[in-house]
Amino acid sequence: MLLGRHTDDQYTDFISRQAQKGWWLSKIEGNIFTFKKKPYDGKRVCCYTVLSPHIAQGAEDELYDELDKLRAEGWDLIALSPLSSLMDKSRHAFLYEKRPGASVPASKAQKVMKARYFSKAAASLAMSIVYLGFVIAAFLTGSMKPVLSALLALLSVFSGSQAIAALASSRHYLGLERSVLSSFAILALLAMSLLFSLWA
Repeated sequence: MLLGRHTDDQYTDFISRQAQKGWWLSKIEGNIFTFKKKPYDGKRVCCYTVLSPHIAQGAEDELYDELDKLRAEGWDLIALSPLSSLMDKSRHAFLYEKRPGASVPASKAQKVMKARYFSKAAASLAMSIVYLGFVIAAFLTGSMKPVLSALLALLSVFSGSQAIAALASSRHYLGLERSVLSSFAILALLAMSLLFSLWA
């Protein structure tokens, strides 16, 4: 999963599914979640996003200010997402349940993260439409080979369908990942096509 694109509920669902399969989150580097094999013992896990309150204090400092309260509520830190920008505007803390039955902590950043998720899914859908329009125009003008046009059109449609699924239901959060990866594939193919045309 890509950090900064999803809500706490979606990250919680993702790491909870892995824990139930016997894979326990151990660390995060960039967008890479590292899991270690560990039998599921019933302990719940969750994501808790913290936003920087002001320019003088980073999100990591804000999290450690809140950590005592979270521990008192029955949760403790597994891993902290890495610094995503020089301003340290947000961090994702991944927590595990120390006290059975503890209430899942609600982050103040949840509304902001939901808005970001839907805006990124909408942007991904818009880009898919732009790509599809470009491919159709290039094919009709004869500036793109039919096979490449068909492949790019299929990728654009797939990317758009995944973005629509992500917008339609937050449970289809992996649709956003697929849409973004499809867009990268389209850009890579377009760049390769341009290079080949220049060399030809």
